[in-house]
Amino acid sequence: GTLTVKLTREKMPLQKRNGRVFHKSAYHGEISIGSPEPQRFRVVFDTGSGHLIVPSVMCKNETCQMHRRYKRRKSLTAYDINVDGSPVSPKDGRDQLSVTFGTGEIVGVFVHDRVCLAGKVARQGALANS
Repeated sequence: GTLTVKLTREKMPLQKRNGRVFHKSAYHGEISIGSPEPQRFRVVFDTGSGHLIVPSVMCKNETCQMHRRYKRRKSLTAYDINVDGSPVSPKDGRDQLSVTFGTGEIVGVFVHDRVCLAGKVARQGALANS
């Protein structure tokens, strides 16, 4: 069936040229991650990225501190994975993700957990937490 997620559009002025203002739009919506107690996040639905990226409690910089942060240990359905989706072996190092945006860069790790959209489980899948 169809799953509908309520999104909010945010328009931001991007540049002004010859008296005209150009805007960019971002679409925000609510998701929840983990169980048994889902952690709620307001995220940008970015069609240019194949990953769900949320800040982690491990991130200590000022920008992360301003946002709700994912607590991996609070979820019984979460486990650490590598970029290919394979579980992380305790004896091996783990893969990291580095993504550069127009406003900066994030570095994080991959986690498999339960993700819900509009109150329904979208699928259990990978997310990156910075």
